[in-house]
Amino acid sequence: MIHVNGLFKKIKKTEVLRDITFQVGQGEILGIGGQNGSGKSTLLRVLSALSRPTSGSASIAGYDVSKQPREVKRCVGYVGAEPIGYENLLVEEYLDFWASAHGLPKQVRATVVQDGIALAELEPFRRMPLGVLSKGIRQRVQLARAILHDPQVLVLDEPIQLLDTAGVIEWRGIIRELASLGKTVVLASAQLWHWFPICHHVAWLHEGRMVACDTLDALCGQYGMPYLTLVQFDSEEIEAQILEEIPGVLQIEPRLSGFQFSHSIEPGELLDLLMAQPWKLCEFRRDWEGMERWLASVLSSHVTKPGTVS
Repeated sequence: MIHVNGLFKKIKKTEVLRDITFQVGQGEILGIGGQNGSGKSTLLRVLSALSRPTSGSASIAGYDVSKQPREVKRCVGYVGAEPIGYENLLVEEYLDFWASAHGLPKQVRATVVQDGIALAELEPFRRMPLGVLSKGIRQRVQLARAILHDPQVLVLDEPIQLLDTAGVIEWRGIIRELASLGKTVVLASAQLWHWFPICHHVAWLHEGRMVACDTLDALCGQYGMPYLTLVQFDSEEIEAQILEEIPGVLQIEPRLSGFQFSHSIEPGELLDLLMAQPWKLCEFRRDWEGMERWLASVLSSHVTKPGTVS
């Protein structure tokens, strides 16, 4: 679905993308991480045919982003970090406007707009002006706008910036549903750990280079990263030293509520061992944020060959 090979992009005299190569298949979700200024937004704009690469190639559904930008734009739904504008329009008016801009005939626009409202869970807001909506709801309006023309690929730039936990969970559910419908999703975030639970593959940009691109588990294995899990018990009197005696546990670090387990065994195996202990388990979840910090530290210091998502 997406094929990128040897992509370079210069802005004035600065190389902001350097020899980017990767592939993404239909129905897959690729999450791209990296620090601010690493080239994430520029890469997404190139994939959306909003910016031309300096050299190399990128194609979406067989269309070249440089030679066939109009065809690419028909295949892509882009959600950027820019303000939405049109603050006096109602949600349904805004979506109808964009459906018309995509050339959709009047007789089908109402159905298309309703489908976008339903998928983005905007029904309670459809008759509200954009200017009174929260940032999270506005971002969902942007998503509904991006899928009006039924694109094969969705490109999302920082879609959950400044959202609360509930908003992040809602977005993950929507993106997972779109992927299940066969949409290919490429998203970029400076806090990629929010997306780890649903990403098929993870890529990392550092100073314009894609230093890694693989499944999260493969990256962890490649760079020797242990599993990180947050665990909370019903008792605050449990000592870390006792927990470190559990087979497969490498290190225990106390947290504000509970412990962070660093372990070599699968999370399911650790859960079974903990359930067999005399303490009641109150919380058991992967420490995605800790994993991103670890990966960022390691990947930013390793410039490897460009990866391939298969």
